[in-house]
Amino acid sequence: GAERGTHAHQGQDVMAAEGTPVVAPVPGVVRFVDVQEEGAGWYVVVDASDGRSFFFAHCQARSPVVVPGQPVAAGARLCSVGSTGRSSAPHLHFEIWVGGWRVSKDSRPVDPLPQLLAGARRRRAALAATGHPSGPRSPPSADHAKPMEIGMAPRLSLPPRPGER
Repeated sequence: GAERGTHAHQGQDVMAAEGTPVVAPVPGVVRFVDVQEEGAGWYVVVDASDGRSFFFAHCQARSPVVVPGQPVAAGARLCSVGSTGRSSAPHLHFEIWVGGWRVSKDSRPVDPLPQLLAGARRRRAALAATGHPSGPRSPPSADHAKPMEIGMAPRLSLPPRPGER
């Protein structure tokens, strides 16, 4: 990541309006919901079944709606965009870690930008083709009637799992 004096910036910052919903990009289990006043602010970590972890930081204060140990589906709301911790404006700080979030010396962050850009391209193509960012509209249901959300679920293009190509 980019060096920032005392630490490295290991993810991507996604600008969004305060209160914008943040959703899980893949199914997983919530590992942490915590606050780091002088750094990440309010944050959520989700572990996916393939060994990757997803870190969402600077959430709006007290906005996480999940708890550690809770299973989440792709698209499940986690928290809201905020500007807590060491932040100068509302945004989501987003990281993807291979091998778990800071669990061992082998854990490492990967740049999430390619996946974020791929998701944005798919949404633009769906919007151009159907007039709706997620493709053809189906009747709304309790599971799918959601406002525009950050998290790219379920349209996030993920890198291959370790050992797959």
